Amino acid sequence: MTLAGGKKAVAERTGTSLSALYRYANGEASPSVVLTAEIAEMGEVDLHWLLTGAGTMEGDSDPESGKFFPVPRIELEAAAGDGRVVDRPEVMEELAFRADWLRSKFGDPSKLEVLTVRGDSQEPLLHDGQIIMIHRGLTAIDEGLFVVSIDDMLLIKRLQLTRPGQLQLKSANESYDPIVIDLKADADAFRIIGKVVWTARTLI
Repeated sequence: MTLAGGKKAVAERTGTSLSALYRYANGEASPSVVLTAEIAEMGEVDLHWLLTGAGTMEGDSDPESGKFFPVPRIELEAAAGDGRVVDRPEVMEELAFRADWLRSKFGDPSKLEVLTVRGDSQEPLLHDGQIIMIHRGLTAIDEGLFVVSIDDMLLIKRLQLTRPGQLQLKSANESYDPIVIDLKADADAFRIIGKVVWTARTLI
């Protein structure tokens, strides 16, 4: 936030409390995309660079690499906790990311969606209110975090096959017990939505 004139200047310009800005700077919470855009404007830096760390602070003058792809932010909250109900998600807004960066990192950008984390079961990896991006084309069970649906409840979990036909959904926060899924018996209730491939967490 130094480039934007410091935390006090950002607080006065955006109406955000200093305590919230300190939490954002320390990685304890994630700012909204709107606030991040305001900070980028104040600091005269590239929003894509501020969100992802990719490219340059000033932005890329190459017209080919400067093309953007709109990633939908959907009106769903993936719970790092007790679960959130899936109820006909609607697109809240579209977030613009550089198309070349998306393709180089994640392949087909049309499979990407942005969600909001709720709960603390994945602390300290993910915080309540943090923005994540998922890839709906990545549903094979492997390392990493996944957004899954159980009886129309969204959860963020690590997946581990414990034996043939049995899956454990695990949390980083040890106060949460693993959830055991029988892939045959629970086939109608359980679904892997996509893999978490990116998160917006820290500010300069």
